[in-house]
Amino acid sequence: DDVKYATYYNRDRDAINSALFEKRCRHIFTKHGHTHDSILIFSNQLQVRTGSKTYQPFKNCKLFWENCGEDDVETAMMEGRMDPVLKIYRKCRVMLSINMDVPNGIANGTQAEIINIKLKPGVTPQTIILSNDIPIAAVHATDVEKITLQHCNDRIQPNIFCVEPKEYHISAKIPKPQSLQNKRSHKIRVPMKATQLPIIINNATTGHKLQGSGVDNLFVHSWSKVQNWIYVILSRVTTR
Repeated sequence: DDVKYATYYNRDRDAINSALFEKRCRHIFTKHGHTHDSILIFSNQLQVRTGSKTYQPFKNCKLFWENCGEDDVETAMMEGRMDPVLKIYRKCRVMLSINMDVPNGIANGTQAEIINIKLKPGVTPQTIILSNDIPIAAVHATDVEKITLQHCNDRIQPNIFCVEPKEYHISAKIPKPQSLQNKRSHKIRVPMKATQLPIIINNATTGHKLQGSGVDNLFVHSWSKVQNWIYVILSRVTTR
């Protein structure tokens, strides 16, 4: 449970985090018959920028959610990373992707665990069926009132803080609908707006985000020969 995965590419980190979520859901469902502590949060209020630099609603949200991972989304400067579909659960390790209160340790790169997700009054989650018939609760980002987090670094006080949904200006790599029939989908960059929670799952992380933290156990997904990368990765492990 305390293994941290390290990788060089964000696309690999994104894929590992998604696979770990599904693996955990399958284990919990097999053991308990439910996945009550897990949830999918879909980014919403999607808008696409037109040639006249105005925005209009993006009508094919399913195309975005099903074919775009975190690595396919670039945000405007200083807005951090954004995941089109957050896959999280209680005690899930996440990383804050924006600067909120830097003097008090609530900044881009802050590592935390999820304590609670509070939905807005009257919101009833839908149910999404993952592979192997595993039911998962699902909501839109704007259905969430706040997420309560606890710092992984217990020296930071106060240790509890909250995040709320925010609007992002993004550039998303979206496949052309007709290319989905091909084995290799052709993706194009589309300027958009979207609302999502400013966190990303952090069971797997890149070397850049691993700096400044220590881990007990590390699984290196793939090695990079970039200068000092191997040293940075191995030096994060607290014991030989």
